[in-house]
Amino acid sequence: MEFKGKLVKVLAVDGWRWSSSLTRNDTGGHSCELVWVDELNIINYD
Repeated sequence: MEFKGKLVKVLAVDGWRWSSSLTRNDTGGHSCELVWVDELNIINYD
């Protein structure tokens, strides 16, 4: 599977938020990424 998208931070009008890393080169705690997917390709390797 391949995908293209953007790393995002989610903010709701009621103050709720979902924060993730906005970079791909960090490590450790809180270094997970939340991605808005623009394109998704299923690859068959048979």
